[in-house]
Amino acid sequence: MPDFKRREKTDEIIVHHTADTYGGMQYAKTRDYHVGTLGWLDIGYHYFIERSGTVLTGRPEWAEGAHAKGHNDRAIGVALAGDFTQEQITPAQDRALVALLAKLKGKYPAAAIKGHNDVNATACPGNIPMSKYRQITADAQKGAQGVTVGEGVVSIPIGEQVGQAAALVVIGVGFLMLIKAAGGVLPDMD
Repeated sequence: MPDFKRREKTDEIIVHHTADTYGGMQYAKTRDYHVGTLGWLDIGYHYFIERSGTVLTGRPEWAEGAHAKGHNDRAIGVALAGDFTQEQITPAQDRALVALLAKLKGKYPAAAIKGHNDVNATACPGNIPMSKYRQITADAQKGAQGVTVGEGVVSIPIGEQVGQAAALVVIGVGFLMLIKAAGGVLPDMD
């Protein structure tokens, strides 16, 4: 594993787009560019969301990122594949971003959700509606059980009883997204 510098605090979660129009899986291309061309230790982001909605891990969450100048020592970086000045975020990316931000806000409740253009002079993350994601995660934090965090997405604490049959989808390593009201107890994934 590369010798990353440890991030001492997490008070921001910064959302990016890759500004590419390639198509297909982008994580490997982005990582190759960051490591091979820019000479970085690894991909600059902590999480990467493909157009399919697949969430991939980048740098370890505890490590400083390389994604937002002047903020890498205190921010988690989340990148979405695509150029959102020219295209829209896919529905799968939208669902994955909602779930990932809710998970991160649960772990880092004081962290502010920002677009890259909130902290640096850039067009990134394009037309991603950052106010929507800030509101969704704020709503999710307020409630305890069954708080709606997006259309078709519900946040329920681990181990909490829910009403009917469960329909869960794995959207990344270590976390699940409840797709519709369901029964049973959500398992602890740690």
